[in-house]
Amino acid sequence: MTRKRSRVLGTRFIRLATLVSAFLPSMVLDVSDIRAETPRSVTGKKVISFGWDMPSATEFSEHARHLETSGLDGVVLNFTRRYDGPNPGGQDDIYDMKYRWVHWEPIKLDEIQHNIDALKSVDSRKLKHNFLAMYTSSNATSVSPAQFFIWDSQKYDTTKFKPFRPNRPGEPQSWPKDPRGYFDAFRNNMVLAARLCRQLGLAGFCIDQETYGRGPMNDVWPRQVFGEDLPTIQARVRKNVTRVFRDVCREFPGITILLIPGGRYDDDWEHNDSLAMAFTDGILKGLGPKASLHDGGEKAYDISRHKRFVSLKREIRRAGLKHSAESDLYRKRMKHSFGIWLDFRSTSYGGWYQDPFLNHFTPRDLGDALHNALYESDGYVWLYNETAIMWPAKWRRTSKPNVIDDYYAAIRHCKQPRPLNRPPDPRGADDEPLPDRAASIKTAGDRLETAVPGMTLIQKIDSGWEIAFDPEDIGLWSQGIRSPGGEARFDWKKIRVGEFWENQGHRYNGAAFYRVSFKVPEKYRGKKIYIVIGGLANKCAVHLNTWDWIYGVYKGTGLQVGAAPLVFPARGVRFGEKDNQLRIYVRNPRGPGGIYKPVWVAVKEPTG
Repeated sequence: MTRKRSRVLGTRFIRLATLVSAFLPSMVLDVSDIRAETPRSVTGKKVISFGWDMPSATEFSEHARHLETSGLDGVVLNFTRRYDGPNPGGQDDIYDMKYRWVHWEPIKLDEIQHNIDALKSVDSRKLKHNFLAMYTSSNATSVSPAQFFIWDSQKYDTTKFKPFRPNRPGEPQSWPKDPRGYFDAFRNNMVLAARLCRQLGLAGFCIDQETYGRGPMNDVWPRQVFGEDLPTIQARVRKNVTRVFRDVCREFPGITILLIPGGRYDDDWEHNDSLAMAFTDGILKGLGPKASLHDGGEKAYDISRHKRFVSLKREIRRAGLKHSAESDLYRKRMKHSFGIWLDFRSTSYGGWYQDPFLNHFTPRDLGDALHNALYESDGYVWLYNETAIMWPAKWRRTSKPNVIDDYYAAIRHCKQPRPLNRPPDPRGADDEPLPDRAASIKTAGDRLETAVPGMTLIQKIDSGWEIAFDPEDIGLWSQGIRSPGGEARFDWKKIRVGEFWENQGHRYNGAAFYRVSFKVPEKYRGKKIYIVIGGLANKCAVHLNTWDWIYGVYKGTGLQVGAAPLVFPARGVRFGEKDNQLRIYVRNPRGPGGIYKPVWVAVKEPTG
């Protein structure tokens, strides 16, 4: 090798080394993230319950035997409060304590002693991973972030104070006299909770931040009161929360904290709840070497496929690293768990049924969701429920348990080995006979004149339709069609309206999306435009040009074949040469499915 060639190669090597050193930090970050997301065994991981039928500590012994047969490893428990004064409720222990731990008012031990006594009497063989419930949500008893601050009247202009909620009992209405009073109450509450968890054998805290509106994570009020910018306010919260959780970990070194922001780390903080991230950072900084902190992964509510959990965990982790002021600690100490919603959207969309095919999760899908979530979690999966009642908690005594045994079997068996890529439950579609041709079913929806007498046709939308099947039924929710680029990720196929999808080669029960484009001539501007669907099986949500609903059928089992046509205003319709994008979500749990009669755009002319 010549000396000149040696110098050239040497120069190139130096340039390469420079490039490698420049990119090394990002390479290390990516590798560490990938390593953290490597799937692991389900062995040793736990499923706990945290829902609307959350048992109180005083009810735990009553339900323990039933809970032990459920397949759960533990539950989230709520303490109740007894007043030593007048009790307007007429009962001794109906007052939730879960709102009062992360709070600026001190908890009195004698108000909660009955919870301690009750838990001491419980001897559970299987339920060994129980947590104490704590909410920081916007509730009448816990609304402002007052507890996160030292109220130094010498440092701040006290005339700027304005109540977070004026004239609300239990909310500070003026600048406090004791600068440390609110903070010390919060710290003492949390240390007391840690001591009780350690003494009673609870795993730790389940803290639900509930960052959906004005509450303790709100960043606007403290900025106005203290006259400081957002970074300063966030730094104060981090510092003071760190102090609290250092004391918590001294009291209970091996505590586990399940924190449920649900991965809601956002660029714009829709509800001005950016103190949630400062709160998280404070816990991380105060965390002892034997303690652990888990992100609750609330966005996993509706998913079941393994690849979804892999993707969601990566999304949560990257967002957390982006928004955390303690990214190194976040990378090293933040663990990840997931929440699965047993009766997903049952209170707002569709209900909860004894027939599993009518629910979001069948028992098979629930078992797969729990298994895949456990596989990707760092220790815990929590099962959430609303109208699905596993045991009658005191505040809903009139409601009987309504979860069939097949779901309990799914929980009990969710840790057994199974393929990670198993497709969703076909819900009996392969065993159903093909339906009769839709044209043979005579209804008012066959013709516009009988569907909506008196309306005038603008257009019959009989071509250009596409369909995308959504067997996981996530399209309208967390990782679905409304997410950035979501529509392009679906597999769209041509389809005809006016016939069941089974008769077009699709033996399928579940959710799907129809889409089509159409125009409305300019001459109809200012008139009442309607969309008419002659027949649809069985539930639907209709979207025109946006993902806001303009019409929906979601209660009960939905429309039966042969039901009356659907007629609704075309809110948001465009006129002239602009295309209208019509998207129709259809959910068909069993039997013939799809839009099996024509679809029209019509105008209602003024009478007289």
